[in-house]
Amino acid sequence: MKLNLIERNKLDVERWNGLVSATPNVSFFSFAWYLDEVAEQWCVFVDDNYTSGIAIPYTVRFRKKIAYTPIFASYMEVVGNRELDKNQLKSQLIAHFPIIELCLKTNALGVPTQQYVTQLIPADEAQQLSSQAKRMLKKARAKGLEIRTSTDFESIFRWVEQELKGKFTGMTDESLPRLKQLFTQSEQRGQLIAFEVWKDAKCGGGIVCLENEGQLFYLKGACGEEAKKNGGMYLALQRAIETAQSKGKLFDFGGSRVDGVQAFNKNLGGMDLFYNFYKIDNSPFWFKWLRMINSRIKNR
Repeated sequence: MKLNLIERNKLDVERWNGLVSATPNVSFFSFAWYLDEVAEQWCVFVDDNYTSGIAIPYTVRFRKKIAYTPIFASYMEVVGNRELDKNQLKSQLIAHFPIIELCLKTNALGVPTQQYVTQLIPADEAQQLSSQAKRMLKKARAKGLEIRTSTDFESIFRWVEQELKGKFTGMTDESLPRLKQLFTQSEQRGQLIAFEVWKDAKCGGGIVCLENEGQLFYLKGACGEEAKKNGGMYLALQRAIETAQSKGKLFDFGGSRVDGVQAFNKNLGGMDLFYNFYKIDNSPFWFKWLRMINSRIKNR
């Protein structure tokens, strides 16, 4: 099966999104509308008949293409009903991208540079709450917190904005506008559910999730200090998990490389899903030197 590289502007978007939708337990990260909001540029490797493929986000620095995993996406994955030829995919990637800094759900590029982990709760698995989660949920209810669902993200976004500014690795001046546009696009598509934390007629934060036929995906959320210390995030996520399970859907915690966040997810019953990070650098010496200098300037 020959793989063709197709740039975003030449892609048959309807066929691609159809391929993604038909893949069981697929993440949102491969949909064209999602990548349009989070990736600087992207392309796909796909066969002639759009039966299998993989989306590859990339950026261009000093005229060199870098395959990368954009912020607000955990990994890229093979979609479709057939296995891709791993050797062909690897050779195609290396031929088109002198630098690869990419997270993949598959081991298509061989032994990974590093392995990361995310958490989820499969649709057919009973949720297992830890004693810590039970205590925090009991506290939240005792403090009078309640969850309201909405299809409008605005009441939560200001809390997310405060939480992410200057605190989240990988954030740039473009990241928050990208996230807001992603929320807007999801809302317009009817795929956004906000779980708001309320007390005394005041919204103190909450979480924003995306929903499709097979899953409920936690995209981003935040609470003010009072709601947070009183278990607001636990309560919001618990409601989201209950919503997913009541509909027979997988719940995806969205992924984080922060140990504390992973522990939080596991307290709520999250099960580990491992994925792979690959770093391959075949760029010339001058390019490596320029990137190093540029990185030092940014970190001053």
